[in-house]
Amino acid sequence: ATLRHWTTTTQLIPWFVLGICTIGVLIVGIGSSRQMIRVVRFTALVGAIGGLYGLFIHVQSNYDAAILDYRYTDRWPTMSLTSKLWAASTGQVGPSPVMAPAVLTQVGVCMFLATLRHPRLVGAGQDAPAMARAKLAEASAPSTVDSPAMVPSPID
Repeated sequence: ATLRHWTTTTQLIPWFVLGICTIGVLIVGIGSSRQMIRVVRFTALVGAIGGLYGLFIHVQSNYDAAILDYRYTDRWPTMSLTSKLWAASTGQVGPSPVMAPAVLTQVGVCMFLATLRHPRLVGAGQDAPAMARAKLAEASAPSTVDSPAMVPSPID
């Protein structure tokens, strides 16, 4: 990307996405407020969508340039659509690396996963299992009213 990825506006998209994702990673690392964690989730979405768009553009570029590849010049017109798309998406033809934008998508997904069950989102400094145990203990506490219909639990 650093060699030739700044000549058109479309080629600047990955740099923008990388900058946004870097900011998101820093926010997760610092561990700030609930609102900022939600902002990180949004930046993760931007990163994933940017990567998917780049993946589409790279496959399309490879598909369009495939006829120029000496190995495929004769057989490209007779290949099935599935075979053409496979060749373009695996990098067998064309100049564009398909895995480069796929990494941006992976960064977005990893950033989103890093915010799942984040301590700032669960609330009040408790994680979800601790909150569930507290609710369970509260529910199983003996009541002050003795009811004849109350049957002891087999767990007790």
